Amino acid sequence: MRNTIYKIFGIMINLLEGDIYDLVLYDLKRCDKSEEVYLLFKDELAGGYVISKKFDANVTYWNISVLALLLNNLPKRKFFC
Repeated sequence: MRNTIYKIFGIMINLLEGDIYDLVLYDLKRCDKSEEVYLLFKDELAGGYVISKKFDANVTYWNISVLALLLNNLPKRKFFC
């Protein structure tokens, strides 16, 4: 008996029109950008840290990090799209 490793992936998309092949390509294109945004948020904007034992302070810090991410992406969307 061989030791074979299988990787199973699921795709969940709310698009009802189009061919299955097109939906898979759409998901692959979208996935690359979401990982890029997550790494930017986590590493450069310090979104992956917990700064306090208090919940309210962590929520405030998280909201400031999300606001910084949105302000960082605003010029990109305004001028490059």
